[in-house]
Amino acid sequence: MDESIIALLHPEISLGEISTTLNNHLILRDQAIKKGAKLLVYPLNSLTGSLSSLANQGDIKEQSKTAVNQLTAISAYSLLAYETDHGIMVTLYKNGRPVAVNRARKVSDHEGIVILHFYHDGTIYLRHFRHDLFQGNYRSLCIHFVGTSSYVGQKEELENAHGERNYCFLTSSKGETTMDGVSFGESYSYIDGVEHYSKEPLFCFSYPLTACKKSEKLRKNPSIYPNFKEDTLVPMFPFLAHMGSYDQINLEDVKEALKIQSEALALRMETIGVRKAVLGLSGGLDSALALIVAYEAFLSRSWDLSGLYVYTLPAFGTSLKTRENVDLLADALGVHVEEISLKDTLMSHFKDIHHDSLNTNVAYENAQARERTQVLMDIANDVGGIMVGTGDMSELALGWTTYNGDHMSMYAVNGGVPKTMVRYLTLGYGKLHPNVGKAIQSIIDTPVSPELLPVDDLGNISQKTEGKLGPYEVHDFYLYGWIEGAPLSLIYKKACDTFKNMYQPSELKEWLRVFTKRFLSQAFKRNCMPEGPQVTKYSLSSRPGGYHFPSDVSSKALLSIVEEL
Repeated sequence: MDESIIALLHPEISLGEISTTLNNHLILRDQAIKKGAKLLVYPLNSLTGSLSSLANQGDIKEQSKTAVNQLTAISAYSLLAYETDHGIMVTLYKNGRPVAVNRARKVSDHEGIVILHFYHDGTIYLRHFRHDLFQGNYRSLCIHFVGTSSYVGQKEELENAHGERNYCFLTSSKGETTMDGVSFGESYSYIDGVEHYSKEPLFCFSYPLTACKKSEKLRKNPSIYPNFKEDTLVPMFPFLAHMGSYDQINLEDVKEALKIQSEALALRMETIGVRKAVLGLSGGLDSALALIVAYEAFLSRSWDLSGLYVYTLPAFGTSLKTRENVDLLADALGVHVEEISLKDTLMSHFKDIHHDSLNTNVAYENAQARERTQVLMDIANDVGGIMVGTGDMSELALGWTTYNGDHMSMYAVNGGVPKTMVRYLTLGYGKLHPNVGKAIQSIIDTPVSPELLPVDDLGNISQKTEGKLGPYEVHDFYLYGWIEGAPLSLIYKKACDTFKNMYQPSELKEWLRVFTKRFLSQAFKRNCMPEGPQVTKYSLSSRPGGYHFPSDVSSKALLSIVEEL
């Protein structure tokens, strides 16, 4: 044969309902066969979705086997991939029987590559599966299975990994879990210099079997995210390195990031079966981005904005500036904001727990954060909605969040966004929507603060986070180095090089000490954090694919290294 028609299929997943998911597969399968497809490629875990441990439950395993048998009982080849404890296993089926099994080359915890050999006699085999027994020419094609999470820059990174080689890759389908990410059911192919992209559930392309040659080695994955190594230059904002700068914002990347967040929220609300969202708007950066995400989620589904319940919850630390920011942003987006003062409730609470309201200790601060969360969650229950979290990835890294206060929500849309990216995305949204630009600039110009300590005599913020912890741009730099696995001495050296015109080495050392101590000691908050979408390549989720460790790891040994720097 001179060519093979290949079909990339994205059947919608119904988690926990394999029969429904199988029916979606069969509909697309039959359409692909009518189009002449000789090879049908399905996304990772397409028949079950990412069920993790539940995939080993006896009834589900039996249903899965039955579904595989029914799906592959055709003369065309079917390629299925599944995550296992030993990596991604790929099986090639024909007439209901496996003809080749292989483990995919690991790219990340949720990605894998397999190489198929196409022979002119019409057979297809996985790489290393006895291909030496076959004589004659063959042509290779890389199939890249991408896991559940789409992230900003993913397409470019996958393209870099393959270079000019013939390949295709497909993400997971609609209906996949939004526990730690979101997938859009996208297909790409790069064949003989021609690139194709599709969001359609069924994408077919022709793969010519001429110009045959043995496959070369895959290119080593050159990540578009910078490597934290001795011989590399680490930019000041490593999480943003591929996105441009604050002066030259890549608006397409802004759109992609916001799409990941808003789509994740919309899908989660659809799964729960609600059309109402509740969030607190403080007048600061994080809640501004959360409101933008919720607003875009409602627009994407044409939901009535009256279902977006926005509250401002002033207490003892609420400043005149942040209160003004609330009204500016709400008016620009056209959403209604209701004010609920917490002062009387908190005074009653202090009385109940025998706390002197003049004692502004941690109990005084955290009572306010927890009361805000309680009010918002109770309203969500009352209106039949979901409470949207606002906290970001940098706050989670530092543990700068009140346990069971702003630490908790029903879905945390900013949990995968570092603070430097929160600023970037809000600025970008202001450029995309100039009517919102004034409000966003006012928010950007406001010092970052939890506003849990009383304002000064002029009504201004007295509690400034970066004045206590250090600049978020430095902490995000440290966070990136930690996730990349760099030793503390290298992280410090790179920080001194990168920030040499901004901060003194002694300051950078002190902030590294703060970060190291808090990053380790506050793991207990991250290990029970709410679910939310991954937006960059990196995550602090305690679930598979995230950077996590036990809550009781001691910081003593690593802090001693920092002291010796």
